[in-house]
Amino acid sequence: SLLEPLLIGLGQEDEPFLNACLTDRSQAVRTTAVHLLSMLPASALAQRLRERAMSWVQWQAPAAQGKLAARLSGTAQGSVMITPATEWDKNWSKDGLEETPPQGEGARAFWLRQLVSIVPPALWVEHSGQEAEVFIKSVLASDWADAMEAALCAATLQHQDASWALAL
Repeated sequence: SLLEPLLIGLGQEDEPFLNACLTDRSQAVRTTAVHLLSMLPASALAQRLRERAMSWVQWQAPAAQGKLAARLSGTAQGSVMITPATEWDKNWSKDGLEETPPQGEGARAFWLRQLVSIVPPALWVEHSGQEAEVFIKSVLASDWADAMEAALCAATLQHQDASWALAL
């Protein structure tokens, strides 16, 4: 609870202290530190998380020869390709991700949901070049729809993104 007030006036000068909190014994302290660091776009943690998220969730533009077929099928803008990691990387723990999923959820879906819920949802508009509604429609048509929808909702709340809230 002592870390939460840092959100007011949060700045890059807070990064060293928050990085030190990532190794705290308390899960709550580590989770709050990850949340605050993710709000600092220039922090090393935020950059690592964005890079990892963009490697797992990629936007595929329609192939040139298939543009007519894409327009007819309603996918003219492209589609999302979601490929979460197949094996746990022990370095992810220091980035705030947990390895063991809750009962009933697959490990890959759990890792994906955690990762996408941390990064700002505006990243996907920037990354895909599409409006939030188009990106969401493609996500909901994917095999990872449940994990991604939950993650995008959590990210929207965490980053207080009104345009994504409306789109969702």
